[in-house]
Amino acid sequence: MAVDTALVTMVLPNAEDAARDMGVLNIANAGPQIVAPFVVAAVLAVVRSPGGQAHPRRALSPIRP
Repeated sequence: MAVDTALVTMVLPNAEDAARDMGVLNIANAGPQIVAPFVVAAVLAVVRSPGGQAHPRRALSPIRP
């Protein structure tokens, strides 16, 4: 991670805007970790069976036996 950050700072186009660009990169890296729990909650709400319990094998399988 440290090497990646050092490499990114070397290839930034303008040194004066480096802090802003690094902030954008930080948001791009952290964004999926922030959004993922909400996406998973929505997916689990969709696959739940009417009885309130999701069947572990059938909930994730696209093919129903």
